[in-house]
Amino acid sequence: MRGKRMIIFGCGYVGRALAEAAVKGGCEVWIQSRNPASLEAVGGVAKGCRVVGNLHDRDWHGKLLGDWDYGVNLVSSAGGGLEGYRTSYLEGNRSIREWAGQRRVGRFLYTSATSVYPHSGGEWVEEEDVPDEARLSSSGALLRQSERELLESGVFGEAVVARLAGIYGPGRHLYLNSLCEGAPSIPGDGSGWLNLIYLKDIIGALVRLLEFPMEERTAVFNVVDDEPSKKQDIVDWLAGELGVDTVPFDPSRQGARAARRVSGGKLPNRRVSNRRLKETTAWAPVYPDFRSGYRDILGRNA
Repeated sequence: MRGKRMIIFGCGYVGRALAEAAVKGGCEVWIQSRNPASLEAVGGVAKGCRVVGNLHDRDWHGKLLGDWDYGVNLVSSAGGGLEGYRTSYLEGNRSIREWAGQRRVGRFLYTSATSVYPHSGGEWVEEEDVPDEARLSSSGALLRQSERELLESGVFGEAVVARLAGIYGPGRHLYLNSLCEGAPSIPGDGSGWLNLIYLKDIIGALVRLLEFPMEERTAVFNVVDDEPSKKQDIVDWLAGELGVDTVPFDPSRQGARAARRVSGGKLPNRRVSNRRLKETTAWAPVYPDFRSGYRDILGRNA
């Protein structure tokens, strides 16, 4: 990355970590976000390289001039349910494509999510297993449409979609807080499979996806660790590490986010494969399962 020029759209949990890693790698990094506080929280980026604006608007276009080696869209939903998905993902990517059409952007990376897989039988899924949008949940269909429009646009030198699994890491503790706070139960079905990826491994994968030699102009990859795990198994293991009683899941308690992901009356329950990413780019997770990741969070790695 040394000597390259990168623009990162979205500076939340992952965007901040990527920006700081790219700066350390010698890259000229620019960041864009609707949230000034998020921009200020990113270390190492020059003040003149921080651009405030709503991605779906066009007022930021004139502030990001010249050509770019890398572009990365890490923007999350603006909130407000499905309309927030539409604004952030569809309209945001359309605004980026309009901007990119006036300049050269070498490789563009868009982080989507494994929620485009509606499978509910615990089966393994790979990148080509996404069904027609009509068979997806409303949120999954919007994500898939945003992927498709990006890959078919032709405005970038190369375009990569990275479907991130469930993100966890320092400051983002899946299930850990519930156990520490003594919650009587956890919403959802503990028998379902959970696919995870640790923050440090996300950054390693994104850097690899920006740099690896592409044979085609477009590509799609799952970014996930090596070992899908049952949700209850994760909670039981964490309870053992913390020395507290485990907590059961309660299927009658489903959050709003889970409700948006229902397809055909069922919640997704599948194991997501990272085979393509590993074979194509030679990437491998440093934290291949939830145990190694949580040991790092808890400060228990040797």
